[in-house]
Amino acid sequence: MKLCFLKKSFFPEYDVKTLHLKKDKFVIINRVLEYGGINEIRNLFKIYKSSEIKKFVINYGIKKLSLKSLNFWLHFFDVKNKNKLIKTKIKNKYWNL
Repeated sequence: MKLCFLKKSFFPEYDVKTLHLKKDKFVIINRVLEYGGINEIRNLFKIYKSSEIKKFVINYGIKKLSLKSLNFWLHFFDVKNKNKLIKTKIKNKYWNL
């Protein structure tokens, strides 16, 4: 499947035409989960396995997704330790000075 469903506005620092399914997987998943509408998300799930997307949310969501998106996707995938991950995200939201 081509990446033609990706919106250029999701990737201002990239040339969307040069994004690669495997090499840029985490960037693509991150931006679509954060900014995508229903059509982009449907296409994301056609390209990548649900387990790959869930793995991204659990392993990288704390750093890469907004609190709102992280909360949504943790509930969507029914992650067991979601409260702990959300608390960690909130705790690390500001630098400890």
